[in-house]
Amino acid sequence: LQNEELRRAQIELEASRDRFADLYDSAPVAYVTMNPKGLIERANRAARELLKWDRTLEGHPFSSLIHRDDLLAYYDYFNKAARQNPAADSVEVRLAPCEQNGDWPTYVLIEASLNPYADAEETRWRLALLDITTRRRAQQRLQDLAESLEEKVNDRTKELKKSEATARAEADRRRHLAGRLVSLLEDDRRRMAMMLHDELGQELIGVKMALENLRREWASTQSALAERLDGPVQGIEAVVSS
Repeated sequence: LQNEELRRAQIELEASRDRFADLYDSAPVAYVTMNPKGLIERANRAARELLKWDRTLEGHPFSSLIHRDDLLAYYDYFNKAARQNPAADSVEVRLAPCEQNGDWPTYVLIEASLNPYADAEETRWRLALLDITTRRRAQQRLQDLAESLEEKVNDRTKELKKSEATARAEADRRRHLAGRLVSLLEDDRRRMAMMLHDELGQELIGVKMALENLRREWASTQSALAERLDGPVQGIEAVVSS
């Protein structure tokens, strides 16, 4: 009876493991089982598709799949996860370069947890892998658009500053020309005034000489009239000398 119960328990255990294996392999989330040394022991179908799984990788370190520039972050994460319960949240890494996604690497988010179905004697890590490449591409496109927009704004700002400087220079040039024109007009006005003054002065001198001659002629015959010419002669002298 005891042997029969043991066989039944063993059969149920194997059936439970088979059900778990089926669920593990058919899960939509990518899972990888890793031993304490970091060696790959198992991966479900989603993980094989994500990692471009090659059966020869079984027994190789999972770190060999990580981009070399992200290895430090990967090791730091597992060092913290080993000391925490529950494990540290997650770590974002790139997979090592391979012929996929063109020039873009595959970005994955790794969440590590202790495998509750592992043997108690030796801890197993179960890694949940989430492909975030599409999200990272979108973030990169947004960043590129932001940088492009900032560059265009800077270029436009430079153009506006250049246009403003040109406008100021043109305004200064026009103010200078206007000032020069006013100065030239004032010089012409003074020259015209001097010319008119000189011409008028010459005519007045002629009138003055004529009046003086007339006064001398009348001095002996018409002294009263001659004296009345003194005032105009003096007035003309004052105008000419001014």
